[in-house]
Parts: sequence; C-alpha cells; structure tokens
Amino acid sequence: MKKRQKIIITVLVVTMIISAAGLFTYLYKPIYYRVYPFDRIKGTISVSVNGKATAVDSSSLKCISGNNGHQRVSVSVIKDNLLKFSTNAGVYDSYYFEFSLNDKSLPKEILEQKPSFKYLNTCWYRVSTLNFKINYVKINSKWIAKTRVDYSYLDTQNYKMISASDSQEIDLTKKPENDYWICFGM
Repeated sequence: MKKRQKIIITVLVVTMIISAAGLFTYLYKPIYYRVYPFDRIKGTISVSVNGKATAVDSSSLKCISGNNGHQRVSVSVIKDNLLKFSTNAGVYDSYYFEFSLNDKSLPKEILEQKPSFKYLNTCWYRVSTLNFKINYVKINSKWIAKTRVDYSYLDTQNYKMISASDSQEIDLTKKPENDYWICFGM
C-alpha cells in the first residue's frame, strides 16, 4: 500500500508542477508570446472594381519571407471577395504577400497585375493582424488601384494593441518602382 501511495503522490506532485508551469507561461505574457503556438500573422484580403466586389484567387496567395523563402499560408474564403489567411512568420524579417484575381471578365490591365504588399516584422515574436483592401477604379481612361492596409500588433511591452494604416494609389499604366505595391510595418 505504501508503494502505491508514493506513486500517486509523485504523479500528483509532477502534475501540479507541470500545471503551475503551464499557467505561469500563459499568464506571464513575455514568455507566452515567445512560445506562442499559433500563426503570428493573420489577416484578410478584399478586392473590388469600381466599388463592386470581385473574387480573389485563393490558391494564388503566396507569402515569401526575405530570409526563409516561401512560407506556409493557410487560406479560407469567407465571401467571394474576402479571403482570410494566416502564416507562421516566427522570425524578424520582411514578408512579401502576393496574389492574383480570377475573374476573367475584368479588364486586361487589372488581370495582368499581381497585387503585392511587403510587411516588415520588426520583432520575431510579434502577433500581427493585416487587412488588405484594394479598389480598382478607372479615372481618365487609366486604371488606378487604390490600396489600403490596416494593421495591428500586440505591443509586448504594455500588452496593448497598436494599430496603424497605410494607403497608396497605384497607376496600373506605369511600371512600379519596387516589386511590391505598398510597404508597411512597425
């Protein structure tokens, strides 16, 4: 009987120690966000042409890390024009997102483009949310892509969400200066 009691007590003590360590890791934010087991970059992509929603090719979404190459991207279609995505992104790096449209009724100038965004992740353990919006409009017989990105991340000093946004108009008749449409990050 004493041997069995020792085994039970040992199992209970080990279980309590592991539970306390897990609870401490969860509650103590600096450790929690360094061992965060989920995708660190999440977001959405929505596209419209003259204000009318258009489909995004969910299989075309790519995420390329500056140092590590192609990243795994999980994609789900919420609506025809809204994609939800996530990627691990657990290093300090720049992340380049690119996708294409699959609506063959769109003008050639739009279909030839591959919208792209570059996100500068300045902290490897940061958890970020990125929301890309593009509206293609025709102004004076030229197609313009009005881009906007709203992004936020959890500040690991104060544990509050920091939010910002950036926008830019891209003239589709001109060759872009960079290999991305808009660069942002903190």
